[in-house]
Amino acid sequence: MCIRDRSNVVDEIKIEIIGILANTKLEDEWLEYLKNNTFVDFLETHLSSEYVDDDIILEVLQLIANLCETPKCTNFLSQTKILKLLSVILEEKCEDDEFILQILFIIYRFLFSNVATNFIIRQSGLIDKCLELTDDPKKLIRKMNDEILDLVMDYDPDLSEQIKEKRFYAHNREWIESIDQLDENYEQYIQQRPDGQAEIGWNAYEEALDSRMWDSESDLEGGITQQFNYQ
Repeated sequence: MCIRDRSNVVDEIKIEIIGILANTKLEDEWLEYLKNNTFVDFLETHLSSEYVDDDIILEVLQLIANLCETPKCTNFLSQTKILKLLSVILEEKCEDDEFILQILFIIYRFLFSNVATNFIIRQSGLIDKCLELTDDPKKLIRKMNDEILDLVMDYDPDLSEQIKEKRFYAHNREWIESIDQLDENYEQYIQQRPDGQAEIGWNAYEEALDSRMWDSESDLEGGITQQFNYQ
């Protein structure tokens, strides 16, 4: 068997084993394994595309999501390089829906447990990416992202207005772009008053505003009723 074939076999075995671990529910018992530095080193190393293929990284992300099911394990992971690595992966795989969903789910679990909140919001760059995803074309991504932003609004009032602004734009993009084009399409957007003066027909445009403009999709649909499963 050549070296390449052996490498492929090793990767396939890794994927199977990590997949099994990702579906093993040990809850706080995982903490004993996390205290083994070798296990944490394995997780961190296998989150880098320099060392492993994407399929393995995805399995490791699912495993981390499983580990973050309890606050104790989530708190332990917050003291590792995991969050920084997630930020790097999200930037590298910003066009890959599966990677985005997996990482968003992990971020949600960190915030839901109120662990590493300040780092996630202020230092990691993860929330900046979440703001960019506000109007993502994929509904599932928007929904998971909205859950994260709802938590951020609870934790950080300073970001609340920024999130509302992004949601306003996401729900009323067409309206905003129409207003931006007002000068270029003057005759389409004014109405003539009896005294001959031109007045912008704002009422018509206000009626066109989307009533959802301040809400997340989760608010509109009653929130998430069950855990996301991205496997």
